Amino acid sequence: MAEDILTAVPRLLLQRVRHHLARLQGFNAAIARMRTLDQCLGSPGRSAWEFRLQRVRQAQDRVAWLDRCTALARTHGVDPDAACAALGGRPDLVAWSPAAQAWRREGPPSAPVCLTPEP
Repeated sequence: MAEDILTAVPRLLLQRVRHHLARLQGFNAAIARMRTLDQCLGSPGRSAWEFRLQRVRQAQDRVAWLDRCTALARTHGVDPDAACAALGGRPDLVAWSPAAQAWRREGPPSAPVCLTPEP
């Protein structure tokens, strides 16, 4: 029954919505992979922080596009929440981890003494 709501959405628009939803899911999955990498490397937060800095703007743009689409859907009598539910749901962007927040706030640690240039 939930898929019935999707028949009211033009095919091309539905493809774009699916694309944006998939990219947001991919962003969140990549953040999870970066957190795992950080644990393996022993530098909690660093990879997740760098990844987010490089890609958060695109993710925010996708959220904004979906927000505009949601508003327009309501003006055309389409229930955007039901449509997103039929597509598997609309993910929220994963929040900053405490480790990434600490990395962001403190900046990268200084180089170890063995790597500092000689005077």
